[in-house]
Amino acid sequence: RSILGALSASRSSSSSSSSSKTLDEKAISDFVAAKLDEALRADETFDYASLRTGGEVLFANTSRDYARSLPLRSVLFSEAGRPPTTVVGTTSDGSSLKHSGDLPLGACWAFAGRRGVLALKLAEPTKPTKFAILHARPEAIGFGDISSAPKTLQLLGFPTLFEGDGAIDLGTFTFDFLSTATITQNAYRLFRIPKTPPVDLVAVKLIVLDNHGNANYTCLYRFALYSTPPELT
Repeated sequence: RSILGALSASRSSSSSSSSSKTLDEKAISDFVAAKLDEALRADETFDYASLRTGGEVLFANTSRDYARSLPLRSVLFSEAGRPPTTVVGTTSDGSSLKHSGDLPLGACWAFAGRRGVLALKLAEPTKPTKFAILHARPEAIGFGDISSAPKTLQLLGFPTLFEGDGAIDLGTFTFDFLSTATITQNAYRLFRIPKTPPVDLVAVKLIVLDNHGNANYTCLYRFALYSTPPELT
């Protein structure tokens, strides 16, 4: 009986040790995963607006697509029927928007006129600190016409899904196309939000107040929203 007791105690101790080791490994794994997640978010690779991370276009609050016939000079703009999900649908988690692939002409969402709204539910509540706009490079734009590119932008944040008057103005910004693009590179601009919102936001509205001169339509190619964790700021 003493031998059986010793064996039982040994097995119990071994089981306890194994269980403790498993718990330690899980704790380490969780810690590493959390730190990697923080690093991704700090390095403009976790996009809170992207469909791939859980973002969503709120169509009821978004401007209607531009569906009329295009002028002859823009005949190369062959994919005008793309939906607003195009703007947030191709940003992949883990790959900075700045280093995304070349944008072909027409790979964008077009809305009528010079003013429009893109409403988005975020992948998860957050206090955004910056956002990015990406537009096709000049060489890819038919006849070098940049008039449909957005120029003046306003970003509004919402702690609830557009209920009541809880909009938080995150700032007004200028997308200077010519100063951000080169012949061979996309026009990329990272905007820093002047003041971090006091509460977590669940949705945003990107409002285009004006474009570079096109009275018929405005094109949005890519939009991304980032949030730097406080300990990494």
